[in-house]
Amino acid sequence: MNAKTFLLSLLLLIFFSCKKEITTESLIYGGDDGYKYWLIEHDSLFDIESSFYDEDPRFFLYFDKYGKCLYFYINPIGEFVYNEPPPDVVIDKTWSLPNDSTITTGYYSQRLVKITKDTMVLFNDYSKKDELYITAPDSLIPKEYKRFQTEY
Repeated sequence: MNAKTFLLSLLLLIFFSCKKEITTESLIYGGDDGYKYWLIEHDSLFDIESSFYDEDPRFFLYFDKYGKCLYFYINPIGEFVYNEPPPDVVIDKTWSLPNDSTITTGYYSQRLVKITKDTMVLFNDYSKKDELYITAPDSLIPKEYKRFQTEY
């Protein structure tokens, strides 16, 4: 009986030690998938009155495990497009976590208030408001974008 107890304890120890740790980084980039699109919940984020945006603008952040961060949006005619900066503007298309409570996208750092598998809350120092991001539904991401983004 002692041998069985020892063997069972050893198997349980191996099982629990092999469990993958979920890190803040892996929550941001989607874990095993290696990339993730976050939908910016604009109701509390944007106070924009512009004819460029329709009544329900959709803005997305793309993060991958290699540190790439890209911005996409759905334009007024319903196309999912990369948010191309003007030709005279240089942007940094990277993201990093300098610590567990700060995320840097490009040259801009924000406080990471909360993150779960489906929700990310960042504090915007400029607007002094929390920004809510949710995991983008697959139905909003076109098939050709459901992969690592290498061309941008």
